[in-house]
Amino acid sequence: NASLTWTVTGKTLDAATITLTIRDRADSVALTTTGSGSGEVATVSLSATQTDSLAVGKYKFDLQITYSGGSLQTAAVGSVVVEEAQTR
Repeated sequence: NASLTWTVTGKTLDAATITLTIRDRADSVALTTTGSGSGEVATVSLSATQTDSLAVGKYKFDLQITYSGGSLQTAAVGSVVVEEAQTR
């Protein structure tokens, strides 16, 4: 599966916890997964099982970083659209 990456300029993410949360239109959590940090890059991968768990539709997401000292940063927010597979 492809990985999603974000650059967090000026921050070292090596010891940080990376969490991606995807919410549906009712603001319920549809998926939460963790990733890894290396240098200034946060990386998250979704397995086929995780991707299959998302119904067709529009979602919103946030990427949060918890640093080793306990501070929390929301590094990215946005929308995700899950579309039905076209190839059968």
